[in-house]
Amino acid sequence: MQHRRKFLIPAIVLGIVFILPILVHKNGYFLHLITIVTINVILAVSLRLVLLTGHFNLGHAAFAGIGAYTSAILATKLGFPFIVDLLAAGVFASVIACLLGFAILRLRGIYFALATFTFASLTRLVIIYWDSLTGGPAGIRDIPFPNLFGFEVVTRLGLAYLGLFLAAACLSIIYLIENSRIGKTFKAISQAPDLGESVGVNVTGYNILAFAVASFFAGIAGGYYSHYITYISADRFEVFMSVFILIYNIVGGEASILGPIVGTIFMTLLNEPFRGYTQYEMVFFSISLMVCILLLPDGLISIPRRIFPYMIRFVKACGVH
Repeated sequence: MQHRRKFLIPAIVLGIVFILPILVHKNGYFLHLITIVTINVILAVSLRLVLLTGHFNLGHAAFAGIGAYTSAILATKLGFPFIVDLLAAGVFASVIACLLGFAILRLRGIYFALATFTFASLTRLVIIYWDSLTGGPAGIRDIPFPNLFGFEVVTRLGLAYLGLFLAAACLSIIYLIENSRIGKTFKAISQAPDLGESVGVNVTGYNILAFAVASFFAGIAGGYYSHYITYISADRFEVFMSVFILIYNIVGGEASILGPIVGTIFMTLLNEPFRGYTQYEMVFFSISLMVCILLLPDGLISIPRRIFPYMIRFVKACGVH
């Protein structure tokens, strides 16, 4: 019975999420918002794999950009099908992450964060100046919509559902990884990397694995984004996007995989009124982060645990037994 209850609430929430697009199918803006949230959720949850190892990655958006450009180039210049584009986006982002990981994953703390921040900046410059391949500042236009088994997905409703199925698949795999022996090793080496090395654990290898897997899913998210928007440019994957993804994790909470999901939904929806006003957007994110750190150090997912004792006291005070 307890085992069934464990999966009952997630099942109900999942059912509501998949019914939601039908409820708002007449409102294109809400469908667009659902799709953007699903892409952001994949990015935030995939970054969690790196955070589990104790590294703060400020270059996650760069791998989403690499995936987006890989998918867009294969689709527009070589005519590859959508599924191949998407998988290639993830694989290429993962390969770049492996190569980068060998160089920087021995660094920790602020040094690793600065290294990934620098990589994100360099990636953006490469995209801008390699105009023969990437289109330069103008970007790549007329990227085809997703085509699945001969059926082109062009409606807002279809794209929203495709994003939801993609997010569900990615999150399921990440959840299985996190709760596997590999995921437990990620958590262990973040607590005591030197101890891990002393007992024969390949700490650098596990760090590279976490970095590569996280980048694979970031590439997938970027690839789907390019086919959804049908236009990409370097400005879409600026360095601050990596900061936002990190904030999603911190605001939501790092105790479980639910944290970045809740943080992404909360921050994305609340940030919509500031869309297009970059200066106010940064102020909003800064204030939200400070409030969360001061009042909710364990993130939004800790709210039920915090308010439950007060609810019990209130019920007892009302004389209900």
